[in-house]
Amino acid sequence: LRPGARVIVTSSSAHDIAPVDFDDIHFQRRQYSAWTAYGQSKTANMLFAMELDRRLKGRGVRALSVHPGIIQTELARHMTKDTMQEFQNIISRRLAVPTSNSAPSKTLAATTGVADGKSAKPPRGPRFKSIPAGAATQLWAATSAELEGNGG
Repeated sequence: LRPGARVIVTSSSAHDIAPVDFDDIHFQRRQYSAWTAYGQSKTANMLFAMELDRRLKGRGVRALSVHPGIIQTELARHMTKDTMQEFQNIISRRLAVPTSNSAPSKTLAATTGVADGKSAKPPRGPRFKSIPAGAATQLWAATSAELEGNGG
């Protein structure tokens, strides 16, 4: 990679569903949960981007993890109604947490449309983005002058 390059790693705000359990990464000693595994994988993606950035920034290469939004993909075609309901419950619980008086996170604002940082009311469900709209997030992160010199 040449100086000035950026490595973009897709993660998700789902990273806060679960940390990486390095003592049982393959769920051999605990009950498997699809959403815990998903959250763990997104946390792992973020940790990878952070470590890659740490290792490469001295050479002028930065790595970033991005949350492109909730993208309408074919992933759900393999999920049961119960698994999808669990996802809806997780999203609703996460969005129902009141934010502090500081500026709301970009993820919360983008997902809920809440800009005042005071709403504790979840939307009727997650707002899905199209695949091209999700890809635009990664392209923006890869090319935006606003992110020059940033990583992690």
